[in-house]
Amino acid sequence: MNGGFFMRKILGPAAMAIVLIPNAALAQDRQVEAISYFKEYCLGSAGDLSRAIDSLAKSDSFGGQSQSGSGAFMFASFAGPNDINASVLSGASMTDDKCSIMMLNAADPLRQSEAIAAQMANTAGADLLRYEPFGDYGDGGFGYRDGDADIIIAPVTTGVSADIVHLSYYP
Repeated sequence: MNGGFFMRKILGPAAMAIVLIPNAALAQDRQVEAISYFKEYCLGSAGDLSRAIDSLAKSDSFGGQSQSGSGAFMFASFAGPNDINASVLSGASMTDDKCSIMMLNAADPLRQSEAIAAQMANTAGADLLRYEPFGDYGDGGFGYRDGDADIIIAPVTTGVSADIVHLSYYP
């Protein structure tokens, strides 16, 4: 990441053994769905955030596009199914460029963030990292490195609701 708005540290292999929240089949289904969208639209953009916006705009799953910005600044948001939305932000002075999939109405957002990050890091063969609090993520988050990019899964602590999890790709 260019701006270095957060700190990270390796949690180690023990954290990789985290399993998804028990007795929550619906939550697991939404996690699987969110991860799938994240891989398709955010990671699938390979860091080209204009491509991420185009893919989301053409998607059968996401609609209700709202876009603003001029010059280098661009923000686009999309409404999706099952309380899963998407946004892309680039050229902002307050944060690094990112593509995010947002899970609304998440039960135990910090625990879900850690479970999702552990699963994705394990699949990627990467070390699970713990990110210190930064920006909208007052509890920090979890994730891993993918080349020069950071993948951070974190609960939002500054929003109108305390039950939002962001899956964010910072190319």
